[in-house]
Amino acid sequence: YGQRVLEAFVGRQGIRAADPRVVTRACFMFSRFLKLVRKQVAPFAVQLHEALKDLMAVQYIPSSLVPQQADGSLPRVVLKGALRAEDQQCLYEAVASLVVALPPEQMRPALQTLLRVPADNLAELVAAPPSRLGADARGYAGWAARSIEAIATVSKAFSSQHACTAPDWEGALVVV
Repeated sequence: YGQRVLEAFVGRQGIRAADPRVVTRACFMFSRFLKLVRKQVAPFAVQLHEALKDLMAVQYIPSSLVPQQADGSLPRVVLKGALRAEDQQCLYEAVASLVVALPPEQMRPALQTLLRVPADNLAELVAAPPSRLGADARGYAGWAARSIEAIATVSKAFSSQHACTAPDWEGALVVV
């Protein structure tokens, strides 16, 4: 029964639905659902992350695709096939809630895998030549902010009880 529920959340009826309203609701409810069944679903954390990896990629959005607003606010832009930033954060929170339920020997590699994409984004930005960053400062700043937000969202699931993961956090955050 539980496997069918997970498949519905992750499939075309939920997170991968065509209707953005369904996607938003499914991402939110997926996070809440996983927190309730954390112990039962934790062994599948790596498989769930693999199934959602394409949706959890924090993508660079050039500022030329983001229309200027008269009031100075930033509009919400979504690339085709990608999630809204808020929906993506729900997925990061959901998978992180499973990672913390894993035994320490499985927790560290799972955390490293979860943090790899946003940390690699930040490492790429730090290593980028200033001319590249200067060509689209707003776009790269937004990408950095969304990557940092993903890492921060993952960190919410961890506490001092998870001290065994400290080296992994240091490795991810040394860039920042």
